[in-house]
Amino acid sequence: TDFLPKTLKIFHQKYPGVEVAFVEMLPAEQLDALARGRIDIGFAYGKEVLNITSLRSLCVVHSYFGVAVSSQHPLAGRKGVTLKEIRTETLLCLGGDGRSSHRETICQFYTDEGFRPSKVRQVEGFDSMVTLIAADQGLTLLPHALDLANQGVVIIPIIGTKVDLDFHMWAVWQRHLPSRHIKHFVQLLEE
Repeated sequence: TDFLPKTLKIFHQKYPGVEVAFVEMLPAEQLDALARGRIDIGFAYGKEVLNITSLRSLCVVHSYFGVAVSSQHPLAGRKGVTLKEIRTETLLCLGGDGRSSHRETICQFYTDEGFRPSKVRQVEGFDSMVTLIAADQGLTLLPHALDLANQGVVIIPIIGTKVDLDFHMWAVWQRHLPSRHIKHFVQLLEE
């Protein structure tokens, strides 16, 4: 998904005096930073953001979860894999010591299939998680919309499940009094 670089490029062309800064945060940290006015726009996944009445949202990515493994992993060449086949693998989940919506989402997939992952390891930071996957230190579930092949990670479709594997990523911002720059940025995302 390359929506963000394209949007930033156009935004910079239209508003060259506005500096955009990025801060990598866990989803819960983003929502807190939005509420406190420390950030203007966040990007969150899952459907829980739709229940936060103080925020407005725009779906920027719709995809489906697949199994992310190292390109050297024995499953890497498969056209599909079941969750049961990976239940004994180390499951890497994005999140720190606190609540992790990534972990909760993935573990719920396993629970819905009638089992639990044998080992769950939480990792702070998306880039760290991708590096660990590429180094064959575990696997995770990520949306197919991500292209991580140049980082040594492939995403395999999940087959044989009735679990809802939908993935939505939302741009989120404060409902009340967004600045004109936020409005323009969101408009570019919509386009």
